[in-house]
Amino acid sequence: MQERRKPMSFFTWVEMETPDGKKRLRQCLLCGMQVSNATQHLRKHFPGTFTCPYCHMTMKRRYELRQHVITKHPEVAQQT
Repeated sequence: MQERRKPMSFFTWVEMETPDGKKRLRQCLLCGMQVSNATQHLRKHFPGTFTCPYCHMTMKRRYELRQHVITKHPEVAQQT
């Protein structure tokens, strides 16, 4: 059986000094990058999950899909 990890198990907590004080960050165990939004960062490592219903292009983020529909399918975007 293949081991399945919870998304947050790909990260460890680290403290990092920022100009406005300490900010709590997570460090990605896959690439070493320190991020404040671990869920959003984790999507960079895995295939896109949001598919355009008009041309079937896939995106990694929901807001990218919204922007795609507005720019590539403006006639549909105006109807909503």
